[in-house]
Amino acid sequence: MRGWLVWIVTSERARPDSFTPSAEMPAGAQAQTCARCHTPGRAVGDRIRTIHEYADDEANAETTTVLQMHVSRTPSSPKAIHWHANPDIKVEYIATDAERQTIPYVRVTDADGQVKEYVAPDTTEQQIRDGQRRTMDCIDCHNTVGHPISPTPEGAVDSAIGAARVSRDLPFVRREGIRLVTASYPDQDAALRAIDEGLRSFYASQAGSGDPQAVARSVSGVQEVYRRNVFPTMKVSFGSYPDNKGHTTSNGCFRCHDESHTAKDGTTISADCEMCHKQVE
Repeated sequence: MRGWLVWIVTSERARPDSFTPSAEMPAGAQAQTCARCHTPGRAVGDRIRTIHEYADDEANAETTTVLQMHVSRTPSSPKAIHWHANPDIKVEYIATDAERQTIPYVRVTDADGQVKEYVAPDTTEQQIRDGQRRTMDCIDCHNTVGHPISPTPEGAVDSAIGAARVSRDLPFVRREGIRLVTASYPDQDAALRAIDEGLRSFYASQAGSGDPQAVARSVSGVQEVYRRNVFPTMKVSFGSYPDNKGHTTSNGCFRCHDESHTAKDGTTISADCEMCHKQVE
């Protein structure tokens, strides 16, 4: 299958304690896969992202955050998110853990060939000398593109409510959904049965609060949240793997953008949020 990258994942390999992100992807493989369609250097400007979150109260109260995402370079955003994978720029780094969450050293070569090295506090010369150097590419941020496991049950249930797969009109549906998907079950079949019974019995006990069609749709939606994110026999659940496309549930961006990685001239890797996004009022 030339031009495609195929992984065969066993239940043992999928365990969190044995997971190494993209460990089998050879150097340059992203140019043969992702970059066949997705071109980091292409100017796409800004994109609007709307995040819907809900409360555990009776009304499932909604909070909406609107972000203007600086995806690629524009006159007002000269760097932006995809600057990291721009073919004119080379970003190299050394990680000290298999999951690439601790990055003490970063080396940037700009479009003019100028090199700058950034080092985190307490980093030793031996770590830099002996560490495996990797050139940053798509999967250093988009590390869960194949089958993403939601970092949190709250986020997964919120997404289902926002997409109307779970009915927000049902009182306390967010609270009950999270309670059911985070309970311990021996296997998926048992979980799906418990979710069905749990939601139906809860709304049966709430006189006049459970429209049967809304309950049925919500049962299916909460079951789907569990089915896509929790695999008891594989010991995989919410948050098993870090999601580096952001910084709300894992270090993600802050692995480097923490203003503690310092170059010899005293400059640091910026932690300015508005380099990547701006909150729309």
